[in-house]
This record gives sequence, C-alpha cells and structure tokens, in this order.
Amino acid sequence: MINAIVSGNIGKVKFIKKQDQESGFTLLAFSVASHTSTKTGEEITNWVTGKLWGPRAEALAPHLTKGQAVIIQGKPEARGYSSGNEIKGELSIHVSSFEFIGPKPKNAPNLVQGDQEPYPSPSIE
Repeated sequence: MINAIVSGNIGKVKFIKKQDQESGFTLLAFSVASHTSTKTGEEITNWVTGKLWGPRAEALAPHLTKGQAVIIQGKPEARGYSSGNEIKGELSIHVSSFEFIGPKPKNAPNLVQGDQEPYPSPSIE
C-alpha cells in the first residue's frame, strides 16, 4: 500500500452528510495547500484534497477553518478529468491520520486516527 504525508494549510472545507438507506454516508472533504520553493526561489503551491468518512468526519468537521496548519497521512488517489477543453488532475488523500500543528481550535481533537469506513468516494466538485 502507498502511504502519503502532507503538511500545509487548510483551504476550502466541504462537509457532505447524507443519511438515507441507499447511499448513507458522511464525507468531509477539505483542501490542503502545501508550499515548496524551486532552486530559483519561485514558490509553488500544491493542492491536495483530504477525505474523511463516517464518525471521524462528523467529529472533525466543525473544527476546520481556512488557514489552519495540519498534517494528514493516508492513501493517495490521483484522478484525471476534463474541464472544457482542458485535461486536469486531482490528488486526494484518504485520511488515516489527521493532526493540527500550531494552534488548534478550542475543543478540537489533537489527533484523529483510525481506519476509513468502506464508503464510496463521491465527487465533491
């Protein structure tokens, strides 16, 4: 199994909660901006989408805000798609471990760990 670790700052947070018999799932999807510099000093921002399901998603969702520094770890998934005449790509992490670094929100857990529930990975666009 491939495992990835990403540190950066929270960008957009999207919480999707569906509780019906057919497709009952809870999904928390959030973007993480990770910054690197080239040899010439140019700063590059890479965006990664973190995905959590089930009770862990519900527990963490109220505590995520834009700009918070975090570390996520989990199984990476790359996906390509078309947008108009462009071919684009997205890198997602199915989060197995989440940690706030630096100041954390009041009452938020320091570390969220556990196995992902086997829910489908819906589109979050």
